[in-house]
Amino acid sequence: MSWKEIRTTEGITRFLRNPKCPISDICTVSEKLLEDDEPVALPDKERFIFELVCDRLGQTKNREYRSSREFWGLFQKVWLAFDSAESLKSTRIKCINRIRFNDLVVYMLSDVEFENDVEFLVIFVNCVNLVMNELRLAFSSETNVEMVARLLDLALKTKQDSCIKLAYRLFKMANTTTLHYNKKNIAHFCAECLPSLLCLMNSNEAQLLESMLREVLLRRDTIPDLKENLGFFCNSAYVKKIDGSLVAELFQRIAGRLAINDVEQIYMEIVSKFQDVKVDLLRRTVAMNKVLSTKFLTDLVESSNLNLEILQLAINKNVDVGLHYSSKIFELANTGFEEQKFRILSTLLDVYARAREMGEFFGLWLKHCNENSVLISDQFVTQVSHVIIDLSQKQMIALISKYVEIFKDNEWSSVLLSAIAKCLLSSVTGSAHTAVTKTLQQTVQEAKPLFLQVLDYKQGNAHYWKLVTMILMIYDVEPNLTSGEADEYYFAYLRLCERDLSHCNKTQANQFINHYKSSDLNFKRVIFRRWFVLMNAMLDKQQLRTLVEEYLRVETEPVKVLSNGVLHEQINLVREIINYIVHHFSEDPEKMAQYTEQIPVNCYSRAQREHALDALISVPSEAALASILMLLSQTTLRSKLESNLDVLISFVDISDDPRRLEIAEKIFDAHLRQGSKFVCDAEKQLQNKSLKTTLCLLRAERRAGKLNTQLFEATIKRCIDSLSTGTQYLDFLVELKSWNNEADPSIKPVIKQLGAKCDENTSAKLFELVCHLKNTYSPTYVLALYLNLRDSNEVISSLRTYLQELDFEQISALWMWVLDSDENASKLCSLIGLFLQIQTSENQYAQKLAIASLSKLLDLQLSTKDMTYVAQILKQILSSSHWMLTQYTVELIITFVNRVTKQLLDFEESLGEKQSLFALNCQLLSNILLFQRFRFSNRQHLITLSFIPLMECLFKLKLDASAGLAYQRLVGNLCEISASSVTNAETDSSLTSAVSYMKYQLRKFASLLIMNYVKFYLIYRLDPATKEALEGSMFVLFDLLTINELNYINVSLDSQARVVYKTLYDDYKKFGKWREE
Repeated sequence: MSWKEIRTTEGITRFLRNPKCPISDICTVSEKLLEDDEPVALPDKERFIFELVCDRLGQTKNREYRSSREFWGLFQKVWLAFDSAESLKSTRIKCINRIRFNDLVVYMLSDVEFENDVEFLVIFVNCVNLVMNELRLAFSSETNVEMVARLLDLALKTKQDSCIKLAYRLFKMANTTTLHYNKKNIAHFCAECLPSLLCLMNSNEAQLLESMLREVLLRRDTIPDLKENLGFFCNSAYVKKIDGSLVAELFQRIAGRLAINDVEQIYMEIVSKFQDVKVDLLRRTVAMNKVLSTKFLTDLVESSNLNLEILQLAINKNVDVGLHYSSKIFELANTGFEEQKFRILSTLLDVYARAREMGEFFGLWLKHCNENSVLISDQFVTQVSHVIIDLSQKQMIALISKYVEIFKDNEWSSVLLSAIAKCLLSSVTGSAHTAVTKTLQQTVQEAKPLFLQVLDYKQGNAHYWKLVTMILMIYDVEPNLTSGEADEYYFAYLRLCERDLSHCNKTQANQFINHYKSSDLNFKRVIFRRWFVLMNAMLDKQQLRTLVEEYLRVETEPVKVLSNGVLHEQINLVREIINYIVHHFSEDPEKMAQYTEQIPVNCYSRAQREHALDALISVPSEAALASILMLLSQTTLRSKLESNLDVLISFVDISDDPRRLEIAEKIFDAHLRQGSKFVCDAEKQLQNKSLKTTLCLLRAERRAGKLNTQLFEATIKRCIDSLSTGTQYLDFLVELKSWNNEADPSIKPVIKQLGAKCDENTSAKLFELVCHLKNTYSPTYVLALYLNLRDSNEVISSLRTYLQELDFEQISALWMWVLDSDENASKLCSLIGLFLQIQTSENQYAQKLAIASLSKLLDLQLSTKDMTYVAQILKQILSSSHWMLTQYTVELIITFVNRVTKQLLDFEESLGEKQSLFALNCQLLSNILLFQRFRFSNRQHLITLSFIPLMECLFKLKLDASAGLAYQRLVGNLCEISASSVTNAETDSSLTSAVSYMKYQLRKFASLLIMNYVKFYLIYRLDPATKEALEGSMFVLFDLLTINELNYINVSLDSQARVVYKTLYDDYKKFGKWREE
């Protein structure tokens, strides 16, 4: 018989108890009974079904129920059904105890393959959590470890964070304040759980996993076994093929707790199993604040076959290792320049500097120098110069003497001396190390005779000329230089010319230009980036032209050079650069546009600007527009674009980029200033040509006060006519009508036609047009249109302009109409804000309508954006429209602040929005205190009580220091009362008495703020920076209160609160009170 045919209670119970009943039928019938979707009534159905479910799950022989996802889902539903009745909860616990649920959990985790059914896993984990919420399950420590390991393994395979949470919950059952895993359990945990735990460290529950790791490995009584436990982990991780980087991360976490010998042994054990992390692990080990033994590092380097990365890390950590391998490192660096070789040499250099053996380093350096070696590279020389800056004067002179003495016999001495000279050069230029500049300058003077000996040798190789160049930069000498062919010779020669131009003659200049032509790009770049000022002074026009042509012909990145502001001051040179760009890039206008933009317009002659403009207008893309705009900041009035209207029209109409219109306006502006005939011709031709160009002309004429009325009206008519075929020129019509708001009957039918079916953007533009048609539409109709549009800056601005044109009677009537409306809250909020903003003191209804508006706003459910908008409007009214305010209006504003603050406490918005609203609330209350305080002489509580929820926001919402400072400023305004804010009296006595009375009234309620601070301090945690700002506001209150009032606060607090209060007051006495020095 099918269960659907059963219609008696007895029949249903027999059906469900039948051992042969399919699980799917049991679940279906039970769910229908629970949901009252079965015609048969079953008294106490929850109890019956739950007992049935527990009975079947407790069966050890027939385990198909335990492996059924549907059955566990039924268990979950029945368990939750018990929550509705307290009497059923005890039954639930008895049933669970009877079936030994803890053994059931162990079985499920060990025997069921949840990996293949993630949905089943989620249901099972939920069921276990539900039971554990009501009942403590007992497991042995060994079983606990196995369950945690299984759950972490499932979390890793199924990506279910709920498994991690359950694993942590089970883990904490066996690891409390008094109970922990024993040594055997910890070893088992490290082998079985730790590999999966590390793999899950990037999950959302990383904090729970971190807690488990610390509890097991880093508890004080487990530290002695840490090395052994890591060994268990390494063996297991190797078998399970865990990624070596995870092992390295674990090592980094725990190595700080180990002795250095243990660190080294564990390192070697990990590396023996995970070779791929050898370098990474050493990098992490070296970064620790531990001294690694020389033997450990030496053995490591030897076993790695002098791996450069390992070698670099080793010598960086241990000076002795660096000194031991120094010769091998120099030998490795003997050939070619590689970044890794450079890095290891730089590290070795630091090693010798720390060992104070720079003399020995220089000896090794000289010994291993050879052609094409990293040791003679400019980068390495510069690196040495940075390090030797800390040598004493005696050491520096000794080095210079030694290598000047052997200078003639060893060509590489010039490389070493160049490093020293570069170091001394920094003292002359003052570019760095100002603390040692004085010592270096003394060294410079003492070393002068030694360096001058170098100038007599005249070796002639590149390194010699580099050294000579630096000597000429350091010392004021003018030696006779023998002619050379190397690039470096010309740098020395140019330095000599830089000192005195008389050293430059025509023959040598021609020789330099000839060498420049045949040189590579690097030499040309150096000339243009370092020596361009000298080039401008020493070369004639033809030579400069050659210099520019040869450079720009091969340069791939000229923008870096051309954008140099000092280059733009070199008139002769920059003129040749512009000539080259204008004439040689005529075939490639896009490149011309890129380059011309880098040079200021003042550098161009009129003819150059004209030529460039003629070339740039042929660029089809928008790349040239920025350059054209820059060139037109000084118009020529002679280029094709400026003098030919047809060219200008084609240029404007080719695309919709607004910069094209801006360019046309600049041209018309220039012609109007000149009174040019071009404008008159344009007015005639544009009667029936390009609307875009016509608009540009009209804009220019309007700015100059010379608007052609006939052309203006004709253009409006053309725009209206164009709307019959599309809305392309609707923007133009809106702009033109904004210049003249007079009614135009011809526009109304077009608006009606377009408005019948259009998109949001077109609707907004039509609304702007409606607002610019004076006396054409009724005000209520305009507002009705607005209510159906989406808000935008343009729509709001147009409506504001429209409303400002109305008289007070019309505005007041519209305002009342809005207040009686039940439209969308956001729209009403925008309209009310507009009305409040546009009022003037002549409107006699403004005060009453402002009160009605605030009452309306308090009734609306405002969004975060709306509350922010209203707060900004109210802040503006408080500071600049005080004539609109009454006592009741100000009290309504305080009510609004309290309403917003209350909503802030329950907000789910982003922290940035909360902070913004909080700051606005503080500013609103501050404005009330600054401008309207006189209204609250006997009602201080109305303001003071608003400070308490604001303070709670700081604590509860964990706002940052900027919010704390905003609150501190607010409390400062509350306590530091200004005379102007409390009275309009003019005599000194009345001002003093008014301020004193206000302070007396304020002291009655100020103590509440301190007591609430103590209360919130005990409930919430506060960011240290915010706490500091908030304490500052409490110090201001302490300044206001008398001893009696402070004692009253102390008596009002309980013992726990008094401790906080005493600490706060002690801090006030130390840091908050003003002290005369």
